[in-house]
Amino acid sequence: MEPPVITVAVEGDLDEVVALRLVQHVGAKAGPAYGKAGKDHLRRRIGGYNEAARRSPWLVIVDLDREDCGPALRRSWLSEVSPSLCFRVA
Repeated sequence: MEPPVITVAVEGDLDEVVALRLVQHVGAKAGPAYGKAGKDHLRRRIGGYNEAARRSPWLVIVDLDREDCGPALRRSWLSEVSPSLCFRVA
Protein backbone atom coordinates (compact mmCIF):
# COMPACT_ATOMS: atom_id res chain seq x y z
CA MET A 1 0.00 0.00 0.00
CA GLU A 2 1.26 3.47 -0.92
CA PRO A 3 1.90 5.89 1.95
CA PRO A 4 -0.52 8.83 2.13
CA VAL A 5 0.57 12.11 0.55
CA ILE A 6 0.38 15.12 2.85
CA THR A 7 0.50 18.62 1.39
CA VAL A 8 2.07 21.27 3.63
CA ALA A 9 1.69 25.03 4.05
CA VAL A 10 4.21 26.96 6.12
CA GLU A 11 5.51 30.46 6.82
CA GLY A 12 9.03 30.05 5.46
CA ASP A 13 11.88 27.83 4.36
CA LEU A 14 12.87 26.65 7.85
CA ASP A 15 9.26 25.75 8.62
CA GLU A 16 9.16 23.77 5.37
CA VAL A 17 12.12 21.65 6.47
CA VAL A 18 10.41 20.92 9.81
CA ALA A 19 7.07 20.10 8.16
CA LEU A 20 8.65 17.76 5.61
CA ARG A 21 10.53 15.97 8.40
CA LEU A 22 7.30 15.54 10.37
CA VAL A 23 5.55 14.10 7.31
CA GLN A 24 8.41 11.67 6.81
CA HIS A 25 8.41 10.75 10.51
CA VAL A 26 4.78 9.56 10.37
CA GLY A 27 5.52 7.41 7.33
CA ALA A 28 3.75 9.61 4.80
CA LYS A 29 4.99 11.12 1.56
CA ALA A 30 5.31 14.90 1.28
CA GLY A 31 3.26 16.62 -1.37
CA PRO A 32 3.84 20.19 -2.53
CA ALA A 33 4.79 22.86 -0.01
CA TYR A 34 2.74 26.07 -0.15
CA GLY A 35 3.03 29.43 1.55
CA LYS A 36 6.61 30.27 2.39
CA ALA A 37 5.74 33.98 2.25
CA GLY A 38 5.06 34.74 5.91
CA LYS A 39 2.21 34.48 8.38
CA ASP A 40 -0.08 37.04 6.72
CA HIS A 41 0.15 35.14 3.45
CA LEU A 42 -0.88 31.91 5.20
CA ARG A 43 -3.72 33.62 7.01
CA ARG A 44 -5.18 34.95 3.76
CA ARG A 45 -5.09 31.46 2.25
CA ILE A 46 -6.03 29.26 5.22
CA GLY A 47 -9.64 28.97 4.03
CA GLY A 48 -8.50 27.51 0.73
CA TYR A 49 -6.12 25.09 2.44
CA ASN A 50 -8.95 24.05 4.77
CA GLU A 51 -11.22 23.46 1.77
CA ALA A 52 -8.50 21.44 -0.01
CA ALA A 53 -8.18 19.30 3.12
CA ARG A 54 -11.71 18.03 2.48
CA ARG A 55 -10.18 16.03 -0.41
CA SER A 56 -6.67 15.18 0.84
CA PRO A 57 -4.51 15.50 3.99
CA TRP A 58 -2.84 18.83 4.76
CA LEU A 59 -0.42 20.04 7.44
CA VAL A 60 -0.29 23.79 8.18
CA ILE A 61 2.27 25.10 10.66
CA VAL A 62 2.50 28.69 11.93
CA ASP A 63 4.45 30.10 14.83
CA LEU A 64 3.01 31.99 17.76
CA ASP A 65 5.05 35.18 17.28
CA ARG A 66 3.40 37.97 19.26
CA GLU A 67 0.09 36.21 19.84
CA ASP A 68 -0.92 35.39 23.40
CA CYS A 69 -2.29 31.91 22.95
CA GLY A 70 -2.06 29.16 20.32
CA PRO A 71 -5.67 27.96 20.62
CA ALA A 72 -6.97 31.54 20.32
CA LEU A 73 -4.87 32.12 17.20
CA ARG A 74 -6.20 28.91 15.70
CA ARG A 75 -9.82 29.86 16.45
CA SER A 76 -9.32 33.33 15.00
CA TRP A 77 -8.06 31.83 11.74
CA LEU A 78 -10.63 29.03 11.35
CA SER A 79 -13.93 28.47 13.08
CA GLU A 80 -14.29 24.95 11.71
CA VAL A 81 -11.34 22.76 10.73
CA SER A 82 -11.66 20.09 8.03
CA PRO A 83 -11.05 16.55 9.33
CA SER A 84 -7.96 16.12 7.12
CA LEU A 85 -6.33 19.43 8.07
CA CYS A 86 -3.70 19.28 10.78
CA PHE A 87 -3.36 22.96 11.74
CA ARG A 88 -0.67 23.49 14.38
CA VAL A 89 0.78 26.53 16.12
CA ALA A 90 4.46 26.12 17.03
